[in-house]
Amino acid sequence: MSTPANQAQIPDGSPLALPRYQVDGSGTAIGTQGNPLATNQVVGTPVTATNTAAAGAQCVATLAAVPGKTTCINQLVVTIAHASTGNVSGIVTLSLDGGSTVHQNFVVGTSTTVPVVLAIPFEDPLPAKGVNVTIVVTVPALANGGIVAVSLQGYQL
Repeated sequence: MSTPANQAQIPDGSPLALPRYQVDGSGTAIGTQGNPLATNQVVGTPVTATNTAAAGAQCVATLAAVPGKTTCINQLVVTIAHASTGNVSGIVTLSLDGGSTVHQNFVVGTSTTVPVVLAIPFEDPLPAKGVNVTIVVTVPALANGGIVAVSLQGYQL
């Protein structure tokens, strides 16, 4: 006859084997397909966009629009090779209406010795301002060189 193993417990005495979920006001577990807007999981068609600009040039990446669908952004990543001389900085802009309005700004900078990778995840994905509207991220031309690359990840519903 076998003896059951002792169940591991955390300091408050509850067993480790039982999963715990946060729930919203309706009782739906957060992070499930039943509540996709409260999670960063992909529930639509994944989309990406990347662009690399020459040293000292503006860099723009766009998540394309699709008729009848809303584009959402999960993450943006800006990579800047170090500047040839001096320190440089600029303001990365995120537009949720196709580039007409700046909705968020992020400061990025680099020096002669340190390249930069600025990764900004959005735990709650940001939707475009409407159906069939693009999402645009712009990094300005940086003085003293610095090759810039922008990568966007998102999805369309």
